[in-house]
Amino acid sequence: MPQEDKTPSLEIKAAFQNRESLTVMFVCIAVSLFIMKTGILSFFFLAPLGYAVLVCGSVLATFVCAAGVNIIITLFTHVFSGGNSGSLMMDILYFSTVFFMFIWITGGKNTRTLFRFIIGASAGAAAFFIFIWANRNSTPFGAFLNSMAEAALTVLSSSTSYARNEMTADSVLMMIENVSLRGGALASMLFIFFLNRHIAVTLFLYIKRQKYGRRITEFFAPVNTIWVLSGALAVLILTGIVSVEILEIIAWNVLTVCAIIFLVQGFGIVTFICEKRAPAYRFLMNIVFIFVMLSPLGAIAAAAIVLLGITENWYSFRIAKDNP
Repeated sequence: MPQEDKTPSLEIKAAFQNRESLTVMFVCIAVSLFIMKTGILSFFFLAPLGYAVLVCGSVLATFVCAAGVNIIITLFTHVFSGGNSGSLMMDILYFSTVFFMFIWITGGKNTRTLFRFIIGASAGAAAFFIFIWANRNSTPFGAFLNSMAEAALTVLSSSTSYARNEMTADSVLMMIENVSLRGGALASMLFIFFLNRHIAVTLFLYIKRQKYGRRITEFFAPVNTIWVLSGALAVLILTGIVSVEILEIIAWNVLTVCAIIFLVQGFGIVTFICEKRAPAYRFLMNIVFIFVMLSPLGAIAAAAIVLLGITENWYSFRIAKDNP
């Protein structure tokens, strides 16, 4: 692994001089871009990049290669598909941002992992809004929104009196923007980054037989998170009385981040308690947990875990409190 005090140029040079790491890097990049461009398992296209940065140890080298190959492929496909230059630049900006933030989240060392997730998800959400805004008038994006409208109408028509002409591409876009602005985009980016990083770390553990980072049972929310959460709730109540949209949007995003932090802390508590039980009990609880989270009770279960995480501010369920 490269040393922390290396300059960026020396870090990249050291990564490129290691043939084994370089081979793994390009194979992972090829797999990632194949998944992204073909749409096959597209939700997991970042995981190979996470594995690549763990193997080669260089955030910059992995990003330069991944972004460079993606730009070449994107240019090539846009030339043959006749896409406009504005859409091309937005594609490059969006995916380059997502690539860098995820690679930094997985391979960064000088900043706490939690803060890397928050910063990375915020940047990814901002890039998402720019991407949506730039492509809102494009024909393929309009077709995509219309297909979403049809799917939403099919679901809603079974339980509501929505008329077919009430769900259009514009209304779907407005709904996406409203939900995304109020924490939806941030929560989605956090989930995507967390899931792909978890897959990358798991592969690294089983293939390279090396440990990486600390376990979820050792995660504890920053001490002032509960006060930030309380402040966000207070602002939301205030904006319900005095309508100030910008404050409402900020408060929803802050509330989303705090809720996710306490959700992870709650998972840590549940995992800590289950680990003290017999293996058969842990296996059974995992099966029950999966079924509950995939059922209509999933939202209630998630809320209960968030409350459990919040409760640890006053009652310690775990002995040691060392921040990862």
